[in-house]
Amino acid sequence: MKKHLVAILCCFAAVASAQFQTAKVTGYIPYESGGRQIFIFQLEGNASGGCNTTSRFAVDSNSLKFKGTQAAIMASFHTQTDVTVVYAQTCGAWVNSWDVVAACVGNIPC
Repeated sequence: MKKHLVAILCCFAAVASAQFQTAKVTGYIPYESGGRQIFIFQLEGNASGGCNTTSRFAVDSNSLKFKGTQAAIMASFHTQTDVTVVYAQTCGAWVNSWDVVAACVGNIPC
């Protein structure tokens, strides 16, 4: 029981430490490195800091949300609609871009 409680608390802590930004996508790069697909993109007014020296976000194919995130970002870019990106200020997917936690389009909040 204690292990389950700790796991649940860790999940809430991860979500609580995440940041978000809502804006239009200004561009994206499908990339590959070390056998992983990496999808890198940028929003209008992207902030930078810490390891994120390029003002970009990234998600890699190790994430279960990779294909959905990629589709949402590409659709948002081509329709020029806003997307909300929830991100962690870590650079695990790509060395100089913050990690995507979730991407939401439309009137559904993340």
